[in-house]
Amino acid sequence: MPADPSGSANLDGQGITVVVPTRKNAAVVTRAVEALRMARKNLPDGVGYELFLVDDSDPADAAVLRE
Repeated sequence: MPADPSGSANLDGQGITVVVPTRKNAAVVTRAVEALRMARKNLPDGVGYELFLVDDSDPADAAVLRE
């Protein structure tokens, strides 16, 4: 999945890291990532976040996640 520039964070200060491991679950992961993107709007000022998507799917499933 392409990096979201507005979601990148410098976690030298306060912040959270979310790691989402997945395999053959593109639909569920897509919904989860979207929910996380929406939730970041509720973080207090100065609190960064980063999201790592670790995917072990077949190429077709992985292509869906990159969209």
